[in-house]
Amino acid sequence: MKQLPNLITLLNLFIGCMAVAAAFSGQSDRAAMLVIVCAVLDFLDGTLARVLKAESELGKQLDSLADLVSFGLAPAAIMYYYMRSSPDFPLFGAAAAIHLPALAFLITVFSALRLARFNTDPRQRSSFIGLPTPANALFFISIPLTISFSAQQGLIYGMLVDITRSSLAMGAIILVFSWLLVAPVRMFSLKITSLKLKENSMQYLFVLTVILLFIFVGWESITLIIPVYILISVLSGLRSNL
Repeated sequence: MKQLPNLITLLNLFIGCMAVAAAFSGQSDRAAMLVIVCAVLDFLDGTLARVLKAESELGKQLDSLADLVSFGLAPAAIMYYYMRSSPDFPLFGAAAAIHLPALAFLITVFSALRLARFNTDPRQRSSFIGLPTPANALFFISIPLTISFSAQQGLIYGMLVDITRSSLAMGAIILVFSWLLVAPVRMFSLKITSLKLKENSMQYLFVLTVILLFIFVGWESITLIIPVYILISVLSGLRSNL
């Protein structure tokens, strides 16, 4: 039983590899769904390790290695495919069409740096400094999910389609979110340790905002979840500094 959390972590890694393969094959929506499975497994392995009192240095390192593939490489592969398929690349010439899509792998590079910092920084136990890698991955996989499954095809759907047709727009988003992974910005943890409002005000505000977004915007709102998380974290930090 003590090895069960590590087995779940390895399953996370295996499915993350499947997500990478799907992304490179142009199956972005399938890759995104597999990353969601990885996120569930990432939650389960940590929870089981605490319940079974099986936390170990080996488990910690395995978790980071699995996260790098599932939440660092898989979303990068999705964005790489989108950039390679972007219709505006002929405007930049053949060299750009070959080399510029590699910009997507900055997501992987900065995810690795983010995970290394997390493992060596004792300040990041109850909150985070920089955007957590699973949250970063969830933002990028929300793009193919919204495009593939949005029934309304409203404003957000149209914006995302336009973004995936523009290599410059995708490059700018990749640069911003890569920076957010290592930015000196404190992000609150989504774990609710008690039912007290004062101790979990940010978590409750986030949950309420997400519910309202789904009510009024629908499925397309999944793309807004991580930007809302970032915004609440930044506003909370500004408020605490006043």
